[in-house]
Amino acid sequence: MQGRDGCGRNHPGVGKGMDSFPFQLTGIHHVTAMASDPQANINFYEGVLGLRLVKVTVNYDDPSMVHTYFGNGAAEIGSTITFFPIPGLAKGRSGRGAAHSITYSVPPGTLPAWQEYLATHSVVSEFANGDLAFTDPDGLNLRLRETADPVTLYECGSRPRELAMQRIVEIELDSFKPDETQRFLEKLGGTLADGARVTLLDRAEPVNHHPGAGTFHHVAFTSSAAIEETHAAVEASGRHISPVLNRDYFRSIYFREPGAVLFEVATPDPGFSFDEAPDALGTSVRIPEWLGANRDLVRKNLPKLHHWDGNVISLS
Repeated sequence: MQGRDGCGRNHPGVGKGMDSFPFQLTGIHHVTAMASDPQANINFYEGVLGLRLVKVTVNYDDPSMVHTYFGNGAAEIGSTITFFPIPGLAKGRSGRGAAHSITYSVPPGTLPAWQEYLATHSVVSEFANGDLAFTDPDGLNLRLRETADPVTLYECGSRPRELAMQRIVEIELDSFKPDETQRFLEKLGGTLADGARVTLLDRAEPVNHHPGAGTFHHVAFTSSAAIEETHAAVEASGRHISPVLNRDYFRSIYFREPGAVLFEVATPDPGFSFDEAPDALGTSVRIPEWLGANRDLVRKNLPKLHHWDGNVISLS
């Protein structure tokens, strides 16, 4: 079946009845969630879990809001979880129309030590299908899984070095229309080249997603095609889609899959070192240049934050 691209030209192989897209989702770029307190968010993800705080910036759609990014020691895409932490945000409810949980890989043989370590920080965890499941202080569903992935140990926070979290290996979606979501994922390639999985929650008693602290906002992937080509193909398939947006660290598009989960497709470049040296990531709040004369006002109204060890995150 033929569709039409953004310029009105015929685009072979793309349309509502297509068997596959002319691109594939190749890997996880990041996931984004909501939190109720920016400092508590940093204290947990950097201080307790030992992920590296790789970027502190603002929500580009609402610059009054802080946006925090956490990743592994090398700040690799695919390891990154980001947050919109809004002071006082009411707790949300995980349900249909959003991601339900994410799973990080950890070195082989470390889950018992992880459970003991989390308990020292009053984090209750339990084993579920071989994974270690727990929630963050807002109730966000997280899991750890031992894998045979190459291990890169790095020191961060209070966690032992040998427990280092590596990358996101599974995203579990809670869809309004799981069968349609499954078919949509198959059209996008079915599996991710980086070995990560996108799975669907089998919920006995479905509930609807209610946005708030402790819930996922969107999931982001990389694509085998240029972002403009990916945009044209998704638009031609009949999905409502955003323009290509410049997020400084990547360019991206947003659309909802048939089960209402918000997807983002993002480019791997230019990366988090766009405006900070690799060894200085996360040491200052980065306010985008395009805010122009409003940058000083935005800076003035942002909360003063520090790393888990008390080192101030500069607002300069």
